[in-house]
Amino acid sequence: MQPRHPLVKAVNQTTAPQLPAYLREFSLKQKDAKDLWKARAVASSPVHQAHATATLAARRPWAASASSGSVHPTHMDAPLVASTAADMARARSGNEALWTALERRALQLRLLFEPKEISLFLGALSRTRRFPPEVFKAFAPLAAQKIVYFNSTHLCMLLSAYAKSRVAPGPEFLSAVRQQLLHRLSLREIQSPVELAMLVNALVKLKLCEDRSLVESLAQHVRQRLSVEEFHVRELAVLAAAFAAVGYSDLALFSHIADAAVETINEATPVELARMLHAFSSVHAPLSPGECDGQAERWAQNERRRKQLEALLEVCVACAREKIAFMSVEELLLSANAVGQAFSVTASAALREDVAALLANMRCLAVASIAVFNLHQISSLLFSFSRWKQPFPPSDLLRVIDRLGALTSSDSCSSFVDRPRASTQVSILFFLNILLQSPSCAPCPAPSPAAPVPSKREKARHAARWLMHKWYPSIFAALASFDLPASCSSSSLSSTHAASGVEDRRARPPHDDGDTPESEAGPPDPGSREETGICGEMETSGRGMPPPAVQNLLRLLEAFVGLRDPEEKEEEHLFLRGLQEAVLRCHATIDSLAASQFLLLLEALRLPEEDDLVLVMKEKKRKT
Repeated sequence: MQPRHPLVKAVNQTTAPQLPAYLREFSLKQKDAKDLWKARAVASSPVHQAHATATLAARRPWAASASSGSVHPTHMDAPLVASTAADMARARSGNEALWTALERRALQLRLLFEPKEISLFLGALSRTRRFPPEVFKAFAPLAAQKIVYFNSTHLCMLLSAYAKSRVAPGPEFLSAVRQQLLHRLSLREIQSPVELAMLVNALVKLKLCEDRSLVESLAQHVRQRLSVEEFHVRELAVLAAAFAAVGYSDLALFSHIADAAVETINEATPVELARMLHAFSSVHAPLSPGECDGQAERWAQNERRRKQLEALLEVCVACAREKIAFMSVEELLLSANAVGQAFSVTASAALREDVAALLANMRCLAVASIAVFNLHQISSLLFSFSRWKQPFPPSDLLRVIDRLGALTSSDSCSSFVDRPRASTQVSILFFLNILLQSPSCAPCPAPSPAAPVPSKREKARHAARWLMHKWYPSIFAALASFDLPASCSSSSLSSTHAASGVEDRRARPPHDDGDTPESEAGPPDPGSREETGICGEMETSGRGMPPPAVQNLLRLLEAFVGLRDPEEKEEEHLFLRGLQEAVLRCHATIDSLAASQFLLLLEALRLPEEDDLVLVMKEKKRKT
């Protein structure tokens, strides 16, 4: 309430005030001030602000989620640009036009940005998953020049933003960051648990932890902070995963992390528990028992620490088992991938059985709720179990394939398939082929020929074959629905045929100037980030993976070879005709390694030596 002057209060208490002129004028001024205060209070109400925001949004598209007092980004200075971006990121507001205008204004004023403003602006962009390369590249030299003026919080925010953006900041920036971190770690400046977790995780992604002196300084500083401050399991999971990712296997550090994690282990999410499982399972003791008393004592100490870590791992598995029943689909997919990765590095036999049982529970939960999974989520689920070689029974695969058939025949799946959907379908067929060839799906010897396990396996294989026959025409149509690049013009195609002496002996449909699909670029899902590294047969030392279009064709051909019925020659002929058309459209990107893989798969189909595809791949293998 507004304060009142004592004279005004006394005058209001009288029945018939007789005031001098100067007191009457003072009373009127007080009344005007009170009315102005009421007007401002009304203007600041949520209803009034919503009305003003809607009015501005109708007039200017950039102000769709701005307040009534905001200005256009072209009239903002550097501090206002940074604070506006931070507020919008915190409130999850703003549209494309407003963010684009802020980025353009920030590029114009980048030389006027202070360290705090640089961190706030880049942190806001990373928080909203906006990573314009020109913005991050433009601010990298400026941040390197002013790196000494960043405080610990803003420095961690800056490094975290660049780590999430995956934009190379340049060697000058990385060198300045390394020198500054070594100096600040020697002064024990970075103390907050959140800052330490952000810093270590960012350094791993920026590949600055290849410097062992920096890693040793970080580990020593983390051990010192763990002894004096309480860390939450959220930060501890990030720290453990980061140090394990760079191969830092110091049992003393991980023992400190395990001791601190016991306090809040019940508050961890299944993903955090899986990260700790993977981190602690990948720690190996560098010593072996020796004759020297000091070495034997250190080895015994490491063994005690290892048993302590194994006890914590058992607690992590028990906590995760209790929480998986309450997870969403996205959390379940993330947890399955992380737990599978932890299973691959777990050395203890008893612990491996517990982790395998946990994965089996996740699989049962996913299959029970498969009706709410979409295409990308099913691809992520199959990826996790095929990547980490976990069993997937044929009966569960049948339910998954039934869901895929329902998605295909639903109204949401039109006859036209775009590149992301086609790539996802290829991945699903590839993963189904791997799971059906796994030992868990292999037919077991039984006294009766009508054993249920082989019949379920054959039913699952037949269902996967039906799904492949339903999908591959639309997949090949998606391959031919884009413009041909210059390198795949008709002249280059004809020159390739002339060089290899290949004549088109198969009846092919007319050309549809198209391009091959790119990598799996559908909506981001937890498993899609690592799908490109699945096929072990495609990985060779010193050679990169094939281009995305060629890799999709290799996956589709491998799935067809594994799922086909040798007696269905007509289906095989139709598939090879579509494959030949797709290969001709992306032949310029096929190298000798990819050609060798094509030849191996084509040999499994027993194609004759004079076949068009075989001749083209042999020519590619000789040329490159």
